[in-house]
Amino acid sequence: MSSLFWLSTCSRNNVVRLRLSSSRASSYKYPSFFRQIYDDDGPVVADAFYEELFRSPDGEPEARPDITRSALALHLAVSKLRSSGVEFHRWVPFIHMGK
Repeated sequence: MSSLFWLSTCSRNNVVRLRLSSSRASSYKYPSFFRQIYDDDGPVVADAFYEELFRSPDGEPEARPDITRSALALHLAVSKLRSSGVEFHRWVPFIHMGK
């Protein structure tokens, strides 16, 4: 069974530790941050990410998330942040881990 979780922490050391421990379970999929992010950016990316997960391929709302689309959902969420004109260092920390 595949699982999805959103990894968010305040310090880079905690991110690395959590990432290493969770990477042992190869069935997990998760977006995370390579570096600290701006407070305003997290909600924008998270909202767009979950909005995409709860959307069917034909664009209709879904009752359950399709976690197989988590990498695409993060890509689209970061694209939304990028299109708002933020600088490179604000969107580059968002990464997807897992298969």
